Amino acid sequence: GILSHAELENRFDSVRKEIRSVSLVPENGNFGSQVLSLALSRVMFEKEGMTDGDDVESVLARTSFLLRHHDLDAAARELNQLKGWPKKLAEDWIAAARRKLEVDQAFAVADAEAQLVKLSLV
Repeated sequence: GILSHAELENRFDSVRKEIRSVSLVPENGNFGSQVLSLALSRVMFEKEGMTDGDDVESVLARTSFLLRHHDLDAAARELNQLKGWPKKLAEDWIAAARRKLEVDQAFAVADAEAQLVKLSLV
């Protein structure tokens, strides 16, 4: 199904935690690097707002900010910039956001067409 904006925000909170837990694992990281990343993610400073940088924390902070300001399109584009394990964990959320955007756009087009028909009848 299609998730609402609020559901996508809630789901992002969970995805953000998962991404943070693997953000320090290299592409070919072993179990030890996964455990270390999980431990460090719990004590790392969590960035907020429209921060500069291409690191995972900055991308997550900007995505969260954009979601809170109801810019789902920009949030999905921002999260899509991730690479490696963080990107893999974000893929389902990005796909759900895109489905929501597609449905919203389809409704907007249908509404605009209905308004044009209504105006042509006047």
